[in-house]
Amino acid sequence: MTEERQPKFVPQEWQEFFNWEASMTEEERNTRRKDGRWPEGTPQAYIDLQTKLTAEDKLLMNIFEDYPDFQEIVNRPADYLAKQDEERQERQRVRMAKQVGEAVDTSLSYEEIKAKYNEKYPEGIKDEVKEVLGILTERENLIIHRYFGLFTGRPEELEVIAQSMNISPDEVEQSLTRALEKLRHPSQRHTA
Repeated sequence: MTEERQPKFVPQEWQEFFNWEASMTEEERNTRRKDGRWPEGTPQAYIDLQTKLTAEDKLLMNIFEDYPDFQEIVNRPADYLAKQDEERQERQRVRMAKQVGEAVDTSLSYEEIKAKYNEKYPEGIKDEVKEVLGILTERENLIIHRYFGLFTGRPEELEVIAQSMNISPDEVEQSLTRALEKLRHPSQRHTA
C-alpha cells in the first residue's frame, strides 16, 4: 500500500502570490522574463519576491516545500542577489587560484584567474578530475570510474564490478575505500 503524499501547508501570503502569478497571461509572463517589465498594478512585494529569491530559496520551495519567510525576502536589499553572485564568484576565484598555483590573496582579477585556469584545464572540471584521479593506481581508478559511473553516467554496484574484474566484492570494496581515502587525504598516497 503506497502512502499518498500530503501537501505541506502553504503560508497565506505565498498562496496569494502563487494565485496572482497564475492569473498572469502568457504575454505578461514573457514580457516580465524578457525585459523585466511588470504588469501594471503588480504589488511591490511580488516584484521583490521575483527579484530577490535565491536559487537556494527556490530549491527549498520546490523540492522540500520549505517556504522562506515572505517578509524576510521582501526586506532584502535591492542588490541582494548581486551580492550573492559576487560572493559565489569570489569563492570560485579562490578555488581556481588554488588549482593554478596562485596565492588565494592574489591581486589577479576573476577574469585573469579564469584565463589561467582555462589554460591549465581546457576542459574545465573534467581535466581537474583527471588530474585528481591521477594519484590512484590503475585498478583504483577503474573502480572509481565504474562505481560512480564516470564513463557511462550509470554507477555500477560492487558485485558487478567484482564479477567483471574477476575479483571478490571485498577486494573491490577495499580498493574503493583506499582510493577514496587517497582522494580525501592526498598525503596518504601509498599503494597497497
